[in-house]
Amino acid sequence: MKTELEKCREKLLAKTKDLEEFIYIVSHDVKAPLRAITNLVDWIEDDLEGEVPNDVTVNMDLLKTRVSRLERMISSLTDISRIHRMELDHAEVDVKQMCLEIIKGRPDSNKIELEIKQMPVFKTYYQKLKRVFTELISNAANFQSNSHIQLQIKAEDQGEAYKFIVKDNGIGISEDAIEKVKKIFYTVHLKDEMDTTGAGLTIADKIIDFAGGELSIQSKINEGTAVSFTWPKEIVN
Repeated sequence: MKTELEKCREKLLAKTKDLEEFIYIVSHDVKAPLRAITNLVDWIEDDLEGEVPNDVTVNMDLLKTRVSRLERMISSLTDISRIHRMELDHAEVDVKQMCLEIIKGRPDSNKIELEIKQMPVFKTYYQKLKRVFTELISNAANFQSNSHIQLQIKAEDQGEAYKFIVKDNGIGISEDAIEKVKKIFYTVHLKDEMDTTGAGLTIADKIIDFAGGELSIQSKINEGTAVSFTWPKEIVN
């Protein structure tokens, strides 16, 4: 039985590698014509400068927006396929400083009122943890009906792991959609209403799962969202 299990494991690893390679190749090959479409629209607009009717201009902008979104969706697929084999280096993380840098790098940083509690400093997958916080902070700031964004970030020591909580004052998520938002490309709102790929939370969830933690969501419509996740203090490669 042990031999059979080992064979099954090897087959699974091989298929996973094949899938990762397939996603990478498809992503690379599909992005090229998408960029060509965007360039073509730009050339048409340049050639017809001043002669393009307003409704045509609106449609061209819509086309470029959707092509850009499709490119980002493809990039998200590539990111997911690489979670198990990329950015595995350990480095010391000052979590508070990392969160401050993420917010400082956002164009809407001046609209964010941040309350951040004492955060740990420890050695872990620096880039992966940073990606998780980047996605959660991005969701907290983007899914807003308020011009003033209130963001709370705190940590709890749970012994072998830390529990991090990112809470916002945003539009919230209905109870029936809370589990759905973890699925790739699922969005509560129409993508044309909010320019999002619906992949950020999926990526965060899969990174957390890879690290050995768990993600959970508490939210109510118009009452904000609190996303919490556990992250082991010690990562075993």
